Amino acid sequence: MLRFLLLPLLLSGCATHRIQALEAENLRLRQDLSTASSQLALLRAQGCGAGGVLGGTVGGTVGRPPGPPVDQEEAARQEVEAMQALLEARTLDEAGDGLAAREIYARILATWPTGRSAAVALRRLEELQILGRPAPALAVERWLEGEAPAASSMQILVFWEVWCPHCQNELPELSGRAAAWKSQGITVVGMTRLTKTATEEKVRDFYRQNKISFPTALERDGAMSEAYVVTGIPAAAVVKDGIIVWRGHPARLTEEVIRKLKAG
Repeated sequence: MLRFLLLPLLLSGCATHRIQALEAENLRLRQDLSTASSQLALLRAQGCGAGGVLGGTVGGTVGRPPGPPVDQEEAARQEVEAMQALLEARTLDEAGDGLAAREIYARILATWPTGRSAAVALRRLEELQILGRPAPALAVERWLEGEAPAASSMQILVFWEVWCPHCQNELPELSGRAAAWKSQGITVVGMTRLTKTATEEKVRDFYRQNKISFPTALERDGAMSEAYVVTGIPAAAVVKDGIIVWRGHPARLTEEVIRKLKAG
């Protein structure tokens, strides 16, 4: 199985390092694509073609060196095409164009449902399915820190838990950016379910120690996580004028993406 399906996102450390890790993952995908393309070229050079079952009898030609079965070449071709589509989708996705990326992820699943790229496309497609939908009202049990934010044209929801090490790295970063975003009419709201070892006291201690600037609420029965298809944390979603316009990992929510979402 190709490396890009096995490598986890290295999302610890400062924001710069996290973005570098995402770029490194895409570089590995390009390298895997290059390897797969070379393998396809080799299969073709061995005599595979569309005219027969074996390379030695392609098109009825006798005397060519024996080659691998045509279905092997076809499988390699499909793998290369699927990886090319996946790379295109991820490029659009990271640029903040989730709707265009969603179409390509869906095409990958429809065209290459059992291919190696399908598993990557499936999970991301599930998250992107909510784009364009009206945002649900905040389902809050109570506010653990701060209070309900005033209405704004753009709101960023951050799903996190106090025991999660990646969340512990992400929230202080977001807090610093939230202050600048506030002047642009963008509010940030934390959402937690208090799972595992989390308690209200631990949340408050974390907020005080890290001077987190945006409020955090306890979800009501996990309704917000369900509505925003949160299966891993930290996670984030952007709502603009009442419509969900972005969904992904907070590390992907760059200033460039924010500008694009505001302009859109």
